[in-house]
Amino acid sequence: RNVFHVDYATASQDQFGVMEELYDWLGSPLDGSVRASMQNWLTADPLSMSRGARYALEEFDVDRSSLQLRFADYIDAFNVTLDT
Repeated sequence: RNVFHVDYATASQDQFGVMEELYDWLGSPLDGSVRASMQNWLTADPLSMSRGARYALEEFDVDRSSLQLRFADYIDAFNVTLDT
């Protein structure tokens, strides 16, 4: 596949695990200096991953059924869990 899917909930709970998977997918090691830089960023802004932006489909004049239909292949291919 040419797409590396990142589930937001997983990324917000296990930042380093997701980054290790991404680096592995790219065929590159996640070395200590990169990991240290990521940790420094998380330490400097500890709320950055927990704040998260919340949007409502109505803000963009989109209805849920149209969105699910349009992205059905992606949702199926990556086993995406939709928010309720």
